[in-house]
Amino acid sequence: MSATRKEIVREAKNWLEVPWRHQGYSKKFGCDCIGLIHGVGTITTALTVDPKDLMNNSGYSRNPNPQFMRRILRAFFKPIPLIDARVADILWFRIGKYPRHLGIITEPGIVIHSDGVEGKVIEHRMATSRIRMPVAAFQFPLVI
Repeated sequence: MSATRKEIVREAKNWLEVPWRHQGYSKKFGCDCIGLIHGVGTITTALTVDPKDLMNNSGYSRNPNPQFMRRILRAFFKPIPLIDARVADILWFRIGKYPRHLGIITEPGIVIHSDGVEGKVIEHRMATSRIRMPVAAFQFPLVI
């Protein structure tokens, strides 16, 4: 199974306005940033993993440990050079002092992410956002 970049972006846009919910991964009940990534990846078949495995069965705080998050991201996604990130890739952002937030590139300089401040999944330019500092990039493992 696999998904094209176009399919990933189309599905990500289907999540716009879904309510933000810590540790959520559902269009119906809400999602956080990793829940959005999981939902988009699963629906498009770019990712085949149970959300509990992705979240390490232990849950995580609203300010997850960066080392823990890095291990999870590297275990389930393909790390790529930040400069090579393109549409449908995943960006890992610094918010405050540490990286702790994820989004999907939908166009150059534009991301979709589940924003706890806005309370929903939104899409906007990174340059006009508090999430303008990506520190790493990843690909869905089954993107073609």
